[in-house]
Amino acid sequence: MLGRFGMDAGSLLGIEIAPPSIRLVQLHRRKGAWHVRAWALEPLPAGAMLDGWIADPEVVGQALKRALQRSGSRCRQAAVALPATRAISKLMTLPTGLSDAEVAAQVRDAAEQFIPFDLEDTALDYRVLEPPAGDAVSVQVAVAACHRGLLDVLEGTFEVAGLSARVLEVDSHALQRATTDDAATLQIDADLSHEASSLTVACGLAMRGVRLNLLPWRERRHQLRIRRFQAGCAGVVLLAAVATGVVDYHFRGVLQEQALSQAALKQGGGQREPEALLHELRQLEGLQAGRYFAVDLLEQVERAMPDGLYLTALSQEPTALRLAGMAQSASAVAQLADSLSSSPLISSAELQLLSAVEEGHAFELVAALKVAP
Repeated sequence: MLGRFGMDAGSLLGIEIAPPSIRLVQLHRRKGAWHVRAWALEPLPAGAMLDGWIADPEVVGQALKRALQRSGSRCRQAAVALPATRAISKLMTLPTGLSDAEVAAQVRDAAEQFIPFDLEDTALDYRVLEPPAGDAVSVQVAVAACHRGLLDVLEGTFEVAGLSARVLEVDSHALQRATTDDAATLQIDADLSHEASSLTVACGLAMRGVRLNLLPWRERRHQLRIRRFQAGCAGVVLLAAVATGVVDYHFRGVLQEQALSQAALKQGGGQREPEALLHELRQLEGLQAGRYFAVDLLEQVERAMPDGLYLTALSQEPTALRLAGMAQSASAVAQLADSLSSSPLISSAELQLLSAVEEGHAFELVAALKVAP
């Protein structure tokens, strides 16, 4: 019940864990056709599964390790099947022209209506499908979700087996991929032909293609953004310290100059014009106000920043503050602009740039200051 064909390469193993056995397949593509590189079937011990999913991670992990050894594959990364009975699938219709962030927000809002558990406990992914011919008004979005508890069990199982799960896909989706015209080019060797039908889902998992992945890759990307945001905050704090130090240094210098001027005036016994005294008084008042302006301004920026957004650059011009950064969604940038506009130190905040990139949305904002420092 095992086989090995060709040389190993860095592809994904397709793994279906469903009674009565573990099905493991590794494919490679050559001359326009899929070929089986390695495969194995390993029986599942009694009691290892419950309701189609892993009940004993240790037992299933050991069985998976045996399947990997029997296959002879050196690949350690896998795409795994999730039973459709453990998944929630939904097809949504959205208007065309939405940004990636707007699609994400609408999917999340809709998910609250059809998912029977908290979103915090949900693993979810979605994909915008190609619009039907002649339909320029709407697009369909395929959504898949499951409870996060299933991922914890999967992680423990693969840790025992010494494997890394990179994809968790609903088995019906993998089956559909394995039965498309492209998959029909799969070349089956003679000694594998009698097992081909039981390996169909595993083959679909091993094939390359766009898929709904229920492992939290979006969350990992979000955590990366959070770390970048924290680094940006550290930079802002450093900038605030530097700006405060510069203002304080200048303020102390002017005070010292004023003190020397007053001392010289007393020694000379001279009189000063009221206009000169008034000018100096206003100058001192302006310095006192400007001393903490930078700190107050940065505090306003910090309060205005929503979740899922971080700064990559911050510069102050004579009458404006320029901000650049990355946001998880366009709505987060709009929220930042609105919050800044309501600040007592800022008259308005205008968006100069908003561009969708792989990490999210790059943006630039210019905030006009009500009071110049």
